[in-house]
Amino acid sequence: MNVSVSPADERPHPGTSGGLDLESHQRSRRTAFAIAGLGGNNAHGAGFLSAAQELQRQRRLAVSATRDGESSSGSESMSAQRRAREARLILPELEFISCTSGAIASTVTYLKGGDVRAEMESRIAAVERAGWLPRNAWTDTWRGPVVALWTGVPNVFGPAAEAYAQHWWKRLTGFVDPASRWFGAVPTTFDEVLDLFFPARVLVPKLPREFFVEAAEAFTDRGHGVGVAFNSFDPNTGIEQLYVNDAALGLIVDHYDPHADYGATHRRSIYRPITPEAVRSALWLFGYGFPDGDLEPSQDVDGAYARSIILNELTFADRIYAVKPTSDRWIGRLPQNSFEVQDMQTEFWWEASYREQSRLIETISDLEAAGRLSERITPGEGSRPDGRLDPKAAARIDVVSRKNYRRLELIPVEMGMQRGFFTYFAEDRGVFTEAFGTSLRLLATRDEQDAYETGRSSRPAQHVGHPLPHACPDPRRIDEAATEGSRGPE
Repeated sequence: MNVSVSPADERPHPGTSGGLDLESHQRSRRTAFAIAGLGGNNAHGAGFLSAAQELQRQRRLAVSATRDGESSSGSESMSAQRRAREARLILPELEFISCTSGAIASTVTYLKGGDVRAEMESRIAAVERAGWLPRNAWTDTWRGPVVALWTGVPNVFGPAAEAYAQHWWKRLTGFVDPASRWFGAVPTTFDEVLDLFFPARVLVPKLPREFFVEAAEAFTDRGHGVGVAFNSFDPNTGIEQLYVNDAALGLIVDHYDPHADYGATHRRSIYRPITPEAVRSALWLFGYGFPDGDLEPSQDVDGAYARSIILNELTFADRIYAVKPTSDRWIGRLPQNSFEVQDMQTEFWWEASYREQSRLIETISDLEAAGRLSERITPGEGSRPDGRLDPKAAARIDVVSRKNYRRLELIPVEMGMQRGFFTYFAEDRGVFTEAFGTSLRLLATRDEQDAYETGRSSRPAQHVGHPLPHACPDPRRIDEAATEGSRGPE
């Protein structure tokens, strides 16, 4: 496997690494996917990516029909990267994918050209086999607790029963082992009693190293030309580790942070290269536990705990699909038991990161629409600290002064159903099916609008990316029950 970092002069030039050609630009806007993960709701992101594959499959069939059976991949002038993307059913306008937590697995399958639907079905079937429960409606509400407490998810994590047994074995053997920190240890404080009977580790990590290697190879493969970003978080320092490939770094340098480089810090994030160890850190759940207190390296955790969805670095795009495994409102009855309260807390915590980033995007969109961003500050002007400016802010202001702010289209793709606390431990076919149908309608509608606007752009005074106001209907009309569209910075 080769996940080495390319020298700066060998990396794709900023703005040229997205795999887009002239035909792609003429057809559609520059596009980015922000796929967010959340336990058993990961099927929502998988449904969206499967719908993207289906859209590209339909496009290929249409091209094949118009060319009398000659596949577009048969063109001798087609670049190797474009042929690879077409073979993998990757949308030609897609330049960047960010993914968090469990959405990493489906993103790997998508970029490799695997069947996302088949991969999700195999994962669901594996859980069903492990749980020994029939596929009946009455068992669905029990599958989550059985998985969490007794069976776990094969090749992903072991259950609470296994984690608890390992915990007690470690403490009992340590009690009689002079070399152990637990030698002769008897809890004397309330915290120590809680540590003994309610340990932090409630799940056993079982993802094989082969998966981490496979993910790192897929994300750093230059064949697809898509920028990739995911994250982990260091709870001791409060710093996010943002893992990016060369294509993503080029886009970030060109459009978001001109000082970005591997090892460089941007506010509370550090840019890191993608490695198998990075993938492992990005999938480390709180439930896997933490070091026992010795002077060991800090344990990074799943980045979704700090930033559940990665949007800021994607603002180069004309259109961002924010695929959210939650809704911006609570669906169904209000909580009536403690587990439903925890479910509500989880969903509202998850939404906080999205709301903060989307609010900033919408604010910039409003300022641009009001003409407040029309005058650009030249580098150096207002970017140097004076008596009233904290010198620490000078670098940030310099970055801001160099940016070209503009509007983009931010499209949330939300879950349209309510699940429950224990369902975070098991995928669901209903979630996938609902996301696939909603997403395919949304993507196809946007595809049709883009084709219409491209046709309009050939007329005088019209340009691609600047449609007439009536050319795009309100996205809320597409599917009010499941998908809400909102206009962000375009």
